Amino acid sequence: MQRPARNKVTLTEARGRIGMSLLSVDGCSGPLIVNEIKEGAVRLWNEQHPDEVVALGDNIIEINGTSAPKEHMLERLHQDDRIEMTVLHYVK
Repeated sequence: MQRPARNKVTLTEARGRIGMSLLSVDGCSGPLIVNEIKEGAVRLWNEQHPDEVVALGDNIIEINGTSAPKEHMLERLHQDDRIEMTVLHYVK
C-alpha cells in the first residue's frame, strides 16, 4: 500500500463557505475524514491546484495549527477566515 501524500491546503475567505462535509469516529481521537465536496472554498482550491486536490476519504490531521482534539479542529474550521489544513491524500 502506498503512503498518502501530505498536502498543505490554504483556504482564504472560507468562513461559512468551506464546501465540504466531514466524518469523525465518536470516541476516537483520529482525523477528520472528507465525506463530500460541495460548492465553496475547497472546490475552488481543487480547481486551482489539480495536483493537490482534497478528495473523498482524505484525512485532515491539522487545522490552523490545531491537531487535537477534533472538536477544536472543527472550531477553527468554523471560526477562522483563513484556513490552513494538513491533509493526507490517498491516491487510488
